Amino acid sequence: MKLPCVDSSQFRDWSDQATSNSDCESVFSEMGTQDPHITSSTPALCPAMQKDTFCQINRSLLYKLRYFKKPPVTHLFPHTRRLDKSVHPVPMPSTRVNIVNHTKDESFHQGTLYFLSEFVSASHSPPKDLVSHVINAVLLGADDQTTRHDAYMILMKIQRLHPATSESVAWEWNLLSEMMTKQVDKTCCLFLQYVVQTLDDDFHLCLQRRALHRCLCKSMLSCDKSFCNVKQVIHWIIDTVGQMPEHIANSFSQSDQERVVFLLQRMLSIAVEVDNSPTMNSNKIADYIFPYATVLKTRRQRERFFNSTENTLLRAKILEAIFQRSCPLLQTSDTSLTFGKILYFISNSSPSLESEGPEWERWDEMLHHIITLCLSLQTVITGRCVLERCNSLQPFHL
Repeated sequence: MKLPCVDSSQFRDWSDQATSNSDCESVFSEMGTQDPHITSSTPALCPAMQKDTFCQINRSLLYKLRYFKKPPVTHLFPHTRRLDKSVHPVPMPSTRVNIVNHTKDESFHQGTLYFLSEFVSASHSPPKDLVSHVINAVLLGADDQTTRHDAYMILMKIQRLHPATSESVAWEWNLLSEMMTKQVDKTCCLFLQYVVQTLDDDFHLCLQRRALHRCLCKSMLSCDKSFCNVKQVIHWIIDTVGQMPEHIANSFSQSDQERVVFLLQRMLSIAVEVDNSPTMNSNKIADYIFPYATVLKTRRQRERFFNSTENTLLRAKILEAIFQRSCPLLQTSDTSLTFGKILYFISNSSPSLESEGPEWERWDEMLHHIITLCLSLQTVITGRCVLERCNSLQPFHL
């Protein structure tokens, strides 16, 4: 009997293909074990392999998840690895400072930005006066939009490597007030984003160290020490929302205005929590916002205001104040917001703004506010105070 001739290379190809298929099955099985909503036709992994799978966490993807969970302020260099903790930054050498000063004296903005970009590193921090010069003379004073954008990139790089503190911050509140009184443009948006970034970074850094009483936000956005600044932020939000066009238009000016509103709302969110008394601060801010929120002319403007409000507790307090005005006073000694009080609002409230639009639209808006209030209250009940959330709020480093 003559046996058929079989090429041995075919067995090798079949074995490679089988190995490849087994690898694919293991990948899909791993996906099925990680996400309960994804089903796989391949057998599940054994308990020992499942344990190893869960222990292997992709730290880069986890960092990206936390990075995108913190709107609206974001760093331009989110994937930079944390440097060695033993390296302590020192001031930039005097020779390099002199080189930058020469370009500053000659008003050569491109040279100033170039040398700062070359000289600033994790081990060398620029002096405060140079950072102030970049803000005032280049970012806010240059005629070329490209130069302004380059200045913004340099400032964000410095902020990333050497976060500003109450001692090293290079901008003042009066400068911010002066910029916000002007028309909102790209330069104003860039400067405001840098300002909010410095406040946000310092807030999380001091929160991690349990030292909110020494943070930059405490001196600028505290409801106890500087409530006048918080009032200014509220006025800027209302004015910007009121100036936005009624109909959606794909224009750069509208996107800048929307960005400004979200950045200012981030400042209000910090103001609620910086004193470590969010309930008292939210009541104080809501009482001041209430008359301004009710005079917004159209429903679209009011929706933009509430949708942009980042702090859930503050949004709930403002809506509570609106419903308390539209219904008889509830006879109870408990002033806290509960679902029972929301049911009372549903039974006794009536739509306001009788002169605006058909009645069904006013009822529809009130129903939308009720739903938003319920969702906000549920988030507040299941949430935690700022000190308990510090581990999830602080920036995550690799």
